[in-house]
Amino acid sequence: MNIDSSPSVFLARHPRLKTILFHLGCISKSNYETQWPKEIVWYDLRRNLPYASKSVSKIYTSHLLEHMDADVGGQLLRECHRVLKPGGILRAVVPDLVFHVRRYLDLVEKDQKCGREPHDEFLNSLYGAFLDIKKKRYGLHHRYMYDFPTLNAILREIGFSDIIRQDYQKSLDEEMAHFDARPGESLHVDAVR
Repeated sequence: MNIDSSPSVFLARHPRLKTILFHLGCISKSNYETQWPKEIVWYDLRRNLPYASKSVSKIYTSHLLEHMDADVGGQLLRECHRVLKPGGILRAVVPDLVFHVRRYLDLVEKDQKCGREPHDEFLNSLYGAFLDIKKKRYGLHHRYMYDFPTLNAILREIGFSDIIRQDYQKSLDEEMAHFDARPGESLHVDAVR
């Protein structure tokens, strides 16, 4: 089951509202023209997951947690733990803070006269691709960033065991590994309940 709380999924279920918002200039042409599959469930993941305790075999989340405040992301991870069966696997994929820090330091250390581009690119990676520095417009920016030690500590505190940093498209569960779509910048973690 694919769950998404983006406004685009909601608007796909309400085409008249989507058309009105497009004509008012509230949504872009590309968002207006994008067709979302009907099987995607629109649900606010800040609420409790709509599953019984210990009823789910596996959960995959990619580039979602960083868009939540740390406490809200922690609550979602606690909910994942609650609904997973014993031995169930959570696969969490997030932007890797260490990757972005190293990239920034490499750029700056190579060229001390590089200007502000590496700085702005680094901040943009922290705040997310929706940060428009020139227009000072903030949208769906990152609200928290993870590295392996931090995510590992959070997952252990919740009660997950066997927390493993994985490579891109490598997982304890082959099916979930195939969902990976963002190599390089991403941290891939499997955690067993």
